Amino acid sequence: MRNNRLNHLSIQNFIALVYAIVIVMLISIVGVVSYGITSRTIDDNTNEYVFQLVKQINYDVAYYLDNVENILNSLAVDEDIKSFFEGETPINSEWYQSIRADLSGYMVSREDIINIVLVRDDGTIVVNNGDYKVKPDLDVSRAGWYQKAVANDAPVISNSHIQNIIIDRYKWVVSWSVAIRDTQSNELQGVVLVDFNFNLIDDMLNNLSLGDKGYMFIIDEQGNIVYHPKHELIYSGMKEEAIDLILSSKDGHITTVEDGRDKNYIVAALEDTGWKVIGTVYEDELNAYDVITKQIYTLISGLAIILAVLLSIFISRHYLQPIKDLSQGMHKFKHGDLDTRVDVHMENEFGELADDFNDMTVEIKRLVEENQQKEQAKRKYELKSLQSQINPHFLYNTLDSIVWMAEAGMNKAVVEMTFSLSKLFRISINRGSEFVTIEQEIEHIESYLSIQKHRYGEKLDYAIEVDERLLNYRVIKIIIQPIVENAIYHGIKKIMGPGMILIKVEEANGNIVISISDNGVGMENEAIERLLDRDGHSSVSKNGIGVKNVDQRIKLYYGKAYGITIESTVFEGTTVVLTLPKELTNEEVLDEES
Repeated sequence: MRNNRLNHLSIQNFIALVYAIVIVMLISIVGVVSYGITSRTIDDNTNEYVFQLVKQINYDVAYYLDNVENILNSLAVDEDIKSFFEGETPINSEWYQSIRADLSGYMVSREDIINIVLVRDDGTIVVNNGDYKVKPDLDVSRAGWYQKAVANDAPVISNSHIQNIIIDRYKWVVSWSVAIRDTQSNELQGVVLVDFNFNLIDDMLNNLSLGDKGYMFIIDEQGNIVYHPKHELIYSGMKEEAIDLILSSKDGHITTVEDGRDKNYIVAALEDTGWKVIGTVYEDELNAYDVITKQIYTLISGLAIILAVLLSIFISRHYLQPIKDLSQGMHKFKHGDLDTRVDVHMENEFGELADDFNDMTVEIKRLVEENQQKEQAKRKYELKSLQSQINPHFLYNTLDSIVWMAEAGMNKAVVEMTFSLSKLFRISINRGSEFVTIEQEIEHIESYLSIQKHRYGEKLDYAIEVDERLLNYRVIKIIIQPIVENAIYHGIKKIMGPGMILIKVEEANGNIVISISDNGVGMENEAIERLLDRDGHSSVSKNGIGVKNVDQRIKLYYGKAYGITIESTVFEGTTVVLTLPKELTNEEVLDEES
């Protein structure tokens, strides 16, 4: 009883039911939006907390850089160091030891100092340790840190790099350099370079917990990485950071995606140096509440989805299935199944649509069958008509040639020409069959060329090359002779010297390819278009059934993928290529279709 009521339910009531489903969907959407707002609020609070931590590290790094700058300033005003740059102290062992002792004194209280290097403007170099050896090929005047220090009044900070002054020392450092100038004349006296390791920076930046895989790094104002806890991976290209995105942003946080995880960059800039301290965190590590929230909303959404699926199954069984049946029936009918019928046992609009569809398919099938019968009869008549066309001028000229050769007493030539003409007609008729073997088609064209050779003499020569493996394949008949006829009358006949026609039959890409080449006058592209009649006008010439007719016959039998292509160069010759399938349709099948 209940099913009968559902079957009689109107479209209006069905739409009312759909509205009920939409309401349920809206409730689900509200849940998703609520989760998004909750999750975003938690994320924003977490990012703000991390931003405050990064700002605090920013202050610590700034304080550290101030201390480093103080060391450089102290080195610049040290009396012994000043005497070195002024060149007042003679260069001897005792003097060197005194300078190195001063430099070592600066390093005692700073574990982060790796090297202190003094470079005088005359190229003299002093390092803090007497056992250190400067690289022999070092040209400090061309070093980037030296040139930048000379070009700036304030100390210059380099990017992180491997120490490149002392032999056999390969530590990662950040170099500070400052130019030393004469206080009176401001002339350059040299440069002080201090290499710092990452120990203190490591301690400052890694002292905070940013999740299991969170970390902090520093870049300069050009985007070069000054410090990175994984600098080996950065410089080897195995790890990348969104530097361009960071440079284009202000202080705050930027969200990106890495390996399917939300990754946040928390950015804070150092005012004096232009450096930026960046904290890198993964939201799924810092936001533990997000996991719980997601689980709750996932559970609620899952229950809602289950209810929605059950409801959709119920509706589809009673209402959507008829639409599906109609759609499938239309799809089958569209792809050629004209016997398609749709059974919908409902006494509403769906039932009426199904009845109308069934009536429509019956009428369309009747019209299609009627049209097919007319079209097939027309096509068969056209094919037979095209096949039966024989150039009367060729027949008249051949008979005239036989007559004058007989009158001239050329009995052997008369016999040969008459025999070739009889073979030509025998193969053309072929008991009414539309198909011949390639061997028979070649025999036909040999007879035709033999007749033309007798007529034109030295003016015409020809050669035929056939892959013997293809001789037993079947093709529609009289497809080579019209092409050769066109080559003789429109190509070779118009040249001064002897003409040559080359016919090849071979296999290519699983097809049979027949090419006919001549050394005649050739054609322009417009002439080729007219020859194949691209505009649809008749192109049957007085010299034969025409190239277009051959192309049409091939396409009618085998499809548009096959047919004729022409390549021609003016005053050089023409090549016509016929492409046919190896799996050929025989005439009996065509007759059955007709």
